[in-house]
Amino acid sequence: MTHPRNRRVASVLLGLTLMLGACSQPATQVQTPNATQVAVVETQGRTASQIEAQTGMHVVTLSARTGLAVLRGTPAHTLRALNTGSEGAAPQTETTVHVPEAHMSGGHIAWIDGGHIAWIDGGHIAWIDGQKDDLQVQLDTTTTTNTTGAGITVAVIDTGVDLNHPMLKEAYTPATQWVDLVDGDATPSDTAAAADGGFGHGTAVASLVRRAAPGARILPMRVLDHNGTGQTGDVAAAILMAVDRGANVINLSLGTDEDVPAINAAVDAAQAAGVLVLSAVGNAGLSVADAPARNAGLGALHLSVSSLMRDGTSAPWNNGGRGEVQAPGEQLIAAVPGGYAHWSGSSMSTAVASGAVARALAGGLTPAQVATEFTGQATFNLH
Repeated sequence: MTHPRNRRVASVLLGLTLMLGACSQPATQVQTPNATQVAVVETQGRTASQIEAQTGMHVVTLSARTGLAVLRGTPAHTLRALNTGSEGAAPQTETTVHVPEAHMSGGHIAWIDGGHIAWIDGGHIAWIDGQKDDLQVQLDTTTTTNTTGAGITVAVIDTGVDLNHPMLKEAYTPATQWVDLVDGDATPSDTAAAADGGFGHGTAVASLVRRAAPGARILPMRVLDHNGTGQTGDVAAAILMAVDRGANVINLSLGTDEDVPAINAAVDAAQAAGVLVLSAVGNAGLSVADAPARNAGLGALHLSVSSLMRDGTSAPWNNGGRGEVQAPGEQLIAAVPGGYAHWSGSSMSTAVASGAVARALAGGLTPAQVATEFTGQATFNLH
């Protein structure tokens, strides 16, 4: 197994390997006089326009359910924001967040019934003419997953998705709930080209949630661009938006090497609202997990996820060793725009775990019960 790290895209031709090597550079603080800063504050009953008038900062989102707002502005505006009396995360210079470096390999694409693309791997067919092969997930805990995840919504906060992929198009929530904070619209499309670092990442993550929990609904939320990078303020805003849009599970197959108070505050608010948050540890083989995964466990409903190899051992690329939850992460069949591929990495493990969580919730367990069952290095087997 090739370590999913330090590679660049070469081609997406059949039989060749495509590496998701975006964002291998650490996120760094930008110390400039006009650097954008981001903060999370309590709304205290104020409207967005009132908050903007009082702080001089732009309101990225205002969450009715959590009572928090994500603000973005300049240091001069930040000083005014600090004097409003609002509680929340103190303003911090905005940095970048990225998808963990992942591995995607190509293969044979076959045309079935005159037009439906299927991925074929040594005779195993993942999708033919609208019929998919679901992942059968079995936990080593007492948690029941004998459901499809019906009635549960999983927010996928990522690079966007292929909105017309045959595996996914029937699984999405109503389009009125979608959001794209990169382009500032409501069409969170996976727009990356094959040569871009973020190509297919969000689509792959959503498809693995779909395979693990075929009855769950997927709420697509785009915060990362075609290179797989984005702004921390957008991630914090998307988390609060997901809560307001009724997500039961939030999948964060992304991270940064620095703690971000705004993201931490948003994750805390999601947990307080009873929403489970699963975040990837990252794939660089470092001693410390990416943030926000490194802070999992500080809140009962935030779980970090690391990868298992096919032989059941911990993947060598996991940051911080083992996560609270371990899930398969080597050579999983997942979607990409227009087709399918094999993917490896903690992003994919997190998607599988999110699907398993959705099934457990659909089976009648409370979020706290699910977190208790999954915490303590719960592992999964796929059948």
